[in-house]
Amino acid sequence: MMTIPFAVIGSFVAIRSMIGMPPSIMGNKLPKLFNGKRYQLCAMPINHFGEKLRWCLDLIKAPYEESNVAGIMTIFLRGRTVPWLVDRQSRSLLGNSDEALFFLSAVHVPTIPDREERDRAIRLLQRDTDTITWRPH
Repeated sequence: MMTIPFAVIGSFVAIRSMIGMPPSIMGNKLPKLFNGKRYQLCAMPINHFGEKLRWCLDLIKAPYEESNVAGIMTIFLRGRTVPWLVDRQSRSLLGNSDEALFFLSAVHVPTIPDREERDRAIRLLQRDTDTITWRPH
């Protein structure tokens, strides 16, 4: 009975030595484990919502990696749809493509150093009548 706390503490120390401390404890820095990839996009291979988010991540040059998931199975197993975006630095999980785009426009776009690219990203992710209305040319 007295060895249970030692086993729990030993497990905690072993896990932390393998994966490191979470960013919230380490001053909100991205761990080296992720190789500079701040975002993780979890999407089905063929899904128009995932493609929209992937396309926007590529256009604003956000550092991300992609994980493919089985779409219908995630609804049953996790209780959520795809895609979702994980911000590994702030430990945020965004449940759908619109939320992820709003988050990226507020969190990632202001960190783009080049003013012209930042203005282009703001225009791309801005939510107004021109950007939400599809008009064929």
